[in-house]
Amino acid sequence: MKYFLIVAVRFRSPVSLPKKMRRQSAAVGNLATGFYRNLGITADSEAAARTLAENEIGDGFIDWSDSSVRVFDSQTACDSVVFHSKTSDCGGVWYRSGRMFFPPD
Repeated sequence: MKYFLIVAVRFRSPVSLPKKMRRQSAAVGNLATGFYRNLGITADSEAAARTLAENEIGDGFIDWSDSSVRVFDSQTACDSVVFHSKTSDCGGVWYRSGRMFFPPD
């Protein structure tokens, strides 16, 4: 089954963003405490999709209370995500968005 996840990744401690990323994330400023990322994953179950997502994230931990997992719906997804979903028949991660950083609370 294909799943679409929006994961909130928390850094273990705030990180300073490189200058290039500061321009792209002007609302965040110099420091970020994490980021959001969208993932498209094919897995046997939601639990397996969550495990694959955790294995995909190497620079923090997923805050599942601020994340969502749902069955992928090609009727409501944007065209680029639908394209990726159709070009991948194997299991695992088939779509990764960029990161949307968030500032310290």
